Order: sequence, then structure tokens, then C-alpha cells
Amino acid sequence: MGRYRMKKDYQDTYLDNAIILESLQTVHYFKFSPDYNYRGESHDFWEFIYIDFGILNVRIENDIYTLEKGDLILIGPNEFHNVWGNYQHPSDIAVISFRTPSMRISELTHKIIKTSQRQQFFIGQFLREARLTFATELEKPAILKLEKREYLPFGCEQSLKNYLELLIIDLIRKDMEIPASEQLIKNKYVSSGSEHTDFVHTDPVHYCSVHLSSVQSDSFQSDSFHFGSAQSSSIKLHKERSIIRQIQDYFENHLGDSTLTLQQVCKDNCVSSALLQQIFRNNLGTGVIEYYNNLRIERAMHLIQVGKYNMTEISEILGYNSLHYFSKCFKKAVGIPPTAYASSIEALHHTYE
Repeated sequence: MGRYRMKKDYQDTYLDNAIILESLQTVHYFKFSPDYNYRGESHDFWEFIYIDFGILNVRIENDIYTLEKGDLILIGPNEFHNVWGNYQHPSDIAVISFRTPSMRISELTHKIIKTSQRQQFFIGQFLREARLTFATELEKPAILKLEKREYLPFGCEQSLKNYLELLIIDLIRKDMEIPASEQLIKNKYVSSGSEHTDFVHTDPVHYCSVHLSSVQSDSFQSDSFHFGSAQSSSIKLHKERSIIRQIQDYFENHLGDSTLTLQQVCKDNCVSSALLQQIFRNNLGTGVIEYYNNLRIERAMHLIQVGKYNMTEISEILGYNSLHYFSKCFKKAVGIPPTAYASSIEALHHTYE
């Protein structure tokens, strides 16, 4: 009896592209001195600036942003922008400029983005593939055209494209999760105006000042109320920023303390747990201990990049009970084990030293 073959009517499933990368204009990795000052430019394509280390000021049109380690900002086409140091700390930054017809990306402009470990992994992989793809040195400024290497590893151009598209997709997904009310708080390092100062304004304050200047008040009392509200909001955010920096400094000195609890953090810093949790949730979008654990993973990533310690030493430095537990925590946060992460950034480790 012959074998009966039934023809199955399989159907094609076509997949949409939410983000399409058309071309790359520039890819850079710069190390800036504290007094670095770039006069600025504008161009008809998009540009990411990512702070790998240090602090950098960025002006986009009339808005000034102070970016710290792990921050990323997107500059839109034809927006004038310039950058300068904070005169105290050097900075290492990645600059990626590109063209895309996908206008959803515009949702990411005019805000400071606190990148996740996953997003930092995409950036690291993108830079790694860029070094494999282009003969042009990433540290060289004023590049008008990227020159490809004569012999390219298989698939590196596609990998380069995919990592940037994945980064943008993940950024938009995360942005969609943040309520509009919290977006105002998250841009707390923004000042508006033609001159930059040490005083940091926030979007709610900026909105209030614009509102007052554009709408005639019915009475002087109404004007005073709005001004007082803006001033009060500014003072509150300034205090919250001060508390966050105090806790960040505290965490830096306790990265190896695996037994650290919220109660201990609050006791040592003379702040209530409810208030501290609220400040971290509103400003950083995360809980206090969750932030601390992420900071330990971030430090682990840096120690791996430096390449001076093995995995056992890193787990001990950061206070993990065992190498197995460290690997488990790292994989949960980053998406890959620490050994795989070490391999992925091996070609880039010298840029972090």
C-alpha cells in the first residue's frame, strides 16, 4: 500500500517593520576633557548621544540637558545642538547618527533617557559591530563618510542595523510604559533658555512660566499663586535631586554589602522609607533596593569591561554569596550570562579603560 501524502495549504505570514534604519551617517566614541566645548551644528538626520562615563551638557535649540553615566538623548533632524563638559569630570560618549523614515522615533526626542542594562547591551554590540564594519576610527572627529573595511565578517552590516533597530524599539516600548505625568519628572535635568546656569529647571516649572507669559491673569493674586507654585515645585525637585545624589553616593560606598536593606539605607541617611521609595519611584522609575541591585550589575559590567578581574573576583568584590548566584542575577538583569557578556565586549574593552 503506497504512502498517501496530503498537501497542506501553508500560508505565508508577513512581518511588519516598525523601525527601519535607512543609513548611517556617523558613529563615534569620544573621550572628552572636563573643559571640552563644541560650538555646535545642525543636520538633516537623527543623532543619539550616549554617556558611557562622566557628565556632559547638551544644548538642543534653547533647551539645556545635563547627562550623566547611562543617559541617552535623541536629537531630531535640523535641530541645532552643541555639547560641553561640566569643568569637573571627563566624559566618554558614543554618538550615532542615522536616517530613518519611521516617525515613531520622534516620541523619544526632548527627554533624557535612563538606559537599562538591556539597552546598554544593544549599544555595546552596535559599537562592536561598527568597529568590525568600518575602517574609519570611531575616535576620529569630523567624519563626513564612513568607510567600510575591504573584508567584512559575515553579516556584520546586518547585525549593525539590527542592533540599532532593536535599541530604538526597546526605547519606544519603555517610553510607552511611562505615564505622561512621570515623563515631566524624568526630565528634571533640563533647563530652558538661551543661557545655561547651575540652576536646574523642570518641565512643570517651564510650563508654568510659559503659561504665565502667554495668558493674561485676571489679578495680581492669580499671578502670584502661579509663580509661587512654580517656585515651590522647583524647590521640591531640587531637594529630591539632593537626596537621590546622597543615596547614590551611599550606594557607591556599599556596593559589596549583600545584606543591605531599605531600613538600613533609610536609617543611615536619616530619611523615611516611604518618602525615599516615593522619590525613587517618581524620579528614577524604580524602587530603592531595585536601583541598588541594578547599580551592582552595572558595576559588574564595568569591571568585566576593564578586564582586570575574573568572574569569581568580581562576584566577591560586589558581595555576591557565590559565583552561581552572581551569574543568575547578571543574566536576569542583562539577558545573558557574565561570561557571554565578556565575550561580546572583548573587542571594545580598551575604550572603557
